[in-house]
Parts: sequence; structure tokens; C-alpha cells
Amino acid sequence: MKRLGIIFLALVLIVTATGFIIKNQEPVINQANFKIANEKISLTTVKYKDENYIKLRDFASICKDRLFDFSLVYKDGKILIDTSKVYDELKDIVYPLEDIKGYKIGKTDIYVDGDKHNLSGINIKDYNYFRLRDLGEIFKVDVSWEQETKEITLSKKGGEDLNREKIVSFRQATDYSPLGYAGYETKILADGSLQIIYAVKANTGGYSLSTKEVKISDGTIYITPDLRGPGPNQMVTQVISYPTTSIIIDKKNLPEKYTIEIEGSNSELVDR
Repeated sequence: MKRLGIIFLALVLIVTATGFIIKNQEPVINQANFKIANEKISLTTVKYKDENYIKLRDFASICKDRLFDFSLVYKDGKILIDTSKVYDELKDIVYPLEDIKGYKIGKTDIYVDGDKHNLSGINIKDYNYFRLRDLGEIFKVDVSWEQETKEITLSKKGGEDLNREKIVSFRQATDYSPLGYAGYETKILADGSLQIIYAVKANTGGYSLSTKEVKISDGTIYITPDLRGPGPNQMVTQVISYPTTSIIIDKKNLPEKYTIEIEGSNSELVDR
């Protein structure tokens, strides 16, 4: 009986101690030092159970133009992320984290390019903080700790470029003149956007040209033209023609350095 009493007392002490430890593992404000693409960034995070939790908007900001881009939208109670677009920091007013009163720990759904991920996180004053390593898994980013420098290093997993290929939006431009040859010309507009005027070769008149798709891969802007021929009973000139069209790509969607390629078998292009 005495022996059973000792065992019971030991179990009570273990449970009590464990409960005490868990109860006191509260989130705390932390100042973390990051190293990304040889650039050093100091950022406020939340430390919880020896793990860094980072505000999703901050993660978008520090990855932008360094590792990869993604847009962040809250719509109908959902967090929507699109890796083919760019995070617009100017739309957000981000207040500094001064205290974590009223924090809530739980699970939150985020949608990345339509795929649903259920992440453990901390909500503080309506901002979502997610475990940095969980975000690294989703976005294929290596997260490592440098003991000597006390820095968190973020890098592309396996050297992979997460924006290797992405479809970008564009708008039709109307202020252009026919080129008269199969090729393209470019203009940088006042807002930094890129206007591309291009033409393809057609064997007769009566053809119209528009743009089907624009994508960027490895620094090359690939344009897929949509060349449409004349109707079966339409009268056309029996001469070679060069139908022309023009598009504008916003500055935020442009890589720092790029080349342009017009796709399609109807394109006989000369870079001018």
C-alpha cells in the first residue's frame, strides 16, 4: 500500500509539473534577424514553444523581389494567395506589434493557388502569425538557423526558382501603328509598365491578331499570339500582310531583366 502511495504521488507530481510547463509556454514578442539573398533584415516575430511565428504579410514582404512573389487577399473570410502575382505593400497599413494581449491560438485555412492548407497559428489583433517552418514547407523555402550569427536564413529549396514559370495579366493597348514587318517594338510607359507592339506574317490580307496568353519563364516573356484568318467568302488582298497588335504589362509583373519571344508557327520575327 505504501508503495502504491509513492507511485501515485509521483504521477501527480509529473502531471502537475507537465501542466505547469505547458501553461507557462506563452507566446512572447521576439526580434528575429533574417538573411535572405545575402541581405539582412530585422523583423518582429512571435516566439512560441521555441518556434518563430511570422505575420503572413511580413513573410510576403521579405520574400518579395528576393525569393519569390505572391499576392495576399482576404476575401469572404478566406486568406487567398496567388503566386503568379505580386504583393502590394502600399495597400496595407501594418502597425508595429507592441503587445499580444487577447491572442488566440488555433488553426486557420489558407488557399495557395487554390490549394487549401490548414495551419496552426496565432491571431493577434486580427493579424495572422504562422509557424515559419510551416510556411517554408508550403512555399518550398529552406529555413535554417545560423548559430554563430544568430540569424534565420531563408533560401529557395534546392535552388529552385519558385517563379520559374507564371502566367501574367496584360491589357490591350490601342495607341500603336502597324509595324509592316514580322517583329516587335517595346516602349516603357510613364508608370514603368511595358508596352509591346508586335506583328506576325500572313500570306494574304484579312487576318486579325490578338494575344492569347503571356507567361514569364527564366527571365523570358513568352507571348502566345492569336492569329485569325479571313472568313471563307471574304475578299482579301493577295499580298503578304503583317497584322499588328499591342499589349501592356504592368511593371509589378516584370522581372528585373527580360527578353521577349513571340510563340507560334506563324511568327517570323526580327528583333528590332
